[in-house]
Amino acid sequence: MEKLNVSYYLPEHLVSKIDERSRLRSANRSRQMTDDLFQFYELLDIGLHSALRTLDADELRVIIAAIHARPVSSIPIGTASKHALMDVVDRFGHGNDVVTSKIGQLDDFACFALWDWARTNR
Repeated sequence: MEKLNVSYYLPEHLVSKIDERSRLRSANRSRQMTDDLFQFYELLDIGLHSALRTLDADELRVIIAAIHARPVSSIPIGTASKHALMDVVDRFGHGNDVVTSKIGQLDDFACFALWDWARTNR
């Protein structure tokens, strides 16, 4: 893997969490951030694949349209992801009970991944 130099600003409370995790593994901050980002994106992939297996193409179109019709572009985090996604789809139009029901079957991380994916798809 090619090594790229990257510079980011991170809030102090986040750096403290990264440092604490790196102390538990005897790793340096850079290695810990790399590992954490790798794991985060792996979890996003797993969540998205779970959502894509649960929903069909028409249901995904409804979700994408509902998210793009929403005025706020931020993604609800954690346990708010599922409830917010269900609410957005429900408010988008009538007859989306099946889509809302299927979203209810997903876990919060799958819903977060679906939000992230839908924002970049039309």
